[in-house]
Amino acid sequence: MIDINFILRKLGLHAKLKGYHFFSTAVLLILQNEDYMFGLTKSLYPEIAKQYHTSPSCVDRNLRTAVQIIWERGNISFLQEIAGYEFLYKPTTSEMLDILVSYCQSQQQTHPSKKHTVSKK
Repeated sequence: MIDINFILRKLGLHAKLKGYHFFSTAVLLILQNEDYMFGLTKSLYPEIAKQYHTSPSCVDRNLRTAVQIIWERGNISFLQEIAGYEFLYKPTTSEMLDILVSYCQSQQQTHPSKKHTVSKK
């Protein structure tokens, strides 16, 4: 199984961060419905906010903080490996989501028996 949380941990995020959980949920939602990628602030963030009983702006802020943590203290070489290119600047939240979703989809195609999962803490 493709464990999205394992990927996030390998990038340098920890489960104590809200952004970690928001990224995990966001990737699963986008994998279920790619239209979420076209409306992050209008559809994805409100859906995550509803699930976690918070506001869309809180979701946005925590996701941006998670990207910042990955960029400053995370495993950039792994990020570049899964993205397939070298970064010259910090990726945006939408770029990070695209990288994570694309990586999960490529792993699904490589290993069709695997399903996307989120491990519970």
